[in-house]
Amino acid sequence: MGYFKQQKRGAWGWHHTKMRDPRRVERLWLAMAVAQIWQVAVGGEAEAKEEDPKAAEQAGRGMEESCARRGQRILEIKVMQGKPSPLGRFLPQKWPTSLAAVLRSSAAWAERKRKRQRKRTEKQRKKARKRESKRAHPKNLHV
Repeated sequence: MGYFKQQKRGAWGWHHTKMRDPRRVERLWLAMAVAQIWQVAVGGEAEAKEEDPKAAEQAGRGMEESCARRGQRILEIKVMQGKPSPLGRFLPQKWPTSLAAVLRSSAAWAERKRKRQRKRTEKQRKKARKRESKRAHPKNLHV
């Protein structure tokens, strides 16, 4: 499962808590927000340390790992190794000098586009059938 999907579904397990007390929920959300910021800071710092400006510019778009996911992975490794956890920090990035074109759309995007087109076509057909039906069988005939 992709990390974005995991985050949308609740990477911190919020949906499993079944909490109802607003004060407890408030504290949990605060802890989750701090943990998320920590992950992004650790991942961003790691990305900045290993970044080669020329290679990044030439590579264009690819399957990059998000800062949050990278930070989570680094923190998990440090815990398993029994080493102190890094604090992380936010480092500014240079603005890109050029934009890389997306060469090929993903299969999922193409399928969504086809699905929208089929839906649109079906809606147009339905409207056309309704108009034809009204023309063929007018309701207000006075005999």
